[in-house]
Amino acid sequence: MYTILISLLNTAFWLVLHFVTGLFFSYLPKKIQLKLYDYTRSYYKVSDKEKQILSVLKVSRWKDALPQFNMLFDKSTIGNISAEHIQAFIRETCKAEIVHLSIAVLGFLSLLFPVTLNDMEYFPLYLCIAVFIALCQLPFVLIQRYNRPRLLRLLKRLSKAT
Repeated sequence: MYTILISLLNTAFWLVLHFVTGLFFSYLPKKIQLKLYDYTRSYYKVSDKEKQILSVLKVSRWKDALPQFNMLFDKSTIGNISAEHIQAFIRETCKAEIVHLSIAVLGFLSLLFPVTLNDMEYFPLYLCIAVFIALCQLPFVLIQRYNRPRLLRLLKRLSKAT
């Protein structure tokens, strides 16, 4: 019974972590969001070396196979492509990157379960789960970093056209 309870608690932790992290970063005050998701910040810039790595990883081939949870910027629903729309889309890639990185890092809080319950027998299992889920977040981060330069080029073309 104890093992089932701990497993349910861990599952609940991961579900809550995923949804609460996304909601937290979505409902920050607009002023904070504009500053945090400012795509001109150096953190969000993708270097030429990173672009080469993304090319070697063939992100363009598998990126559309992963689930997307933002219907506002789904490729299939894009109708009016304006500079403002693309800027919002670029900020959304910044937010998605921060959310996925946060989930990857915060997931290691699950290691507190065996520590606080003084049940270190399960620590390796929790560590494996935390590492696995962190690694599962990386493709989503890579997609954002792959798409952002492409969207910036589109934004530049749209800005020149107006």
